[in-house]
Amino acid sequence: MPFYEIYHSYPLTRAQKQRFASSITELHSTTFTTPSLFVNIRFVPTEPTGDFFVAAKPVEPTSPNRVMALVRMGADRTKAQFDNLAGKIEKSWNEIVGYDDSLHIETVEDKEKKLHIVSFVAIITGRENGVYLPSTGQEKTWLKDNMAYFKERAEISRDEKFADMLEEIKHRSDLNAAL
Repeated sequence: MPFYEIYHSYPLTRAQKQRFASSITELHSTTFTTPSLFVNIRFVPTEPTGDFFVAAKPVEPTSPNRVMALVRMGADRTKAQFDNLAGKIEKSWNEIVGYDDSLHIETVEDKEKKLHIVSFVAIITGRENGVYLPSTGQEKTWLKDNMAYFKERAEISRDEKFADMLEEIKHRSDLNAAL
């Protein structure tokens, strides 16, 4: 349901990408009762310099790292929840790349590692993995209403992603409660 894009000029290893993707997936799916299968993450390497401008001036010595997320928003998803999620995502980034956000004087290497922004933009609607996205606050009803389709994809079509999701639902009390 959410689509996170991580634009990074700081080079990330495959292991760092995996850790950050796992962190975002867990944070988002548990904050908003979303199966992991529906948390999408894409890493987009950017040019080290020359592709990001502030006040019409290129940001140097490096293009800032940023997380841009398309998410479902509604009255039951508060700004405070998204602020909290953004803070946790930033903390995770800092731990993974080794950035100390308490520094008052940053070296060039520190600036390369810093996460400049985590932002969220609303998705009105969409389709993913063959089903329409639920309205916010309707995740449990949506999960129950689509369970037959999810089981069909897992069992008849032998879609491993859906089989993994069904296994996740068994072990997550927030998702299991919907059934």
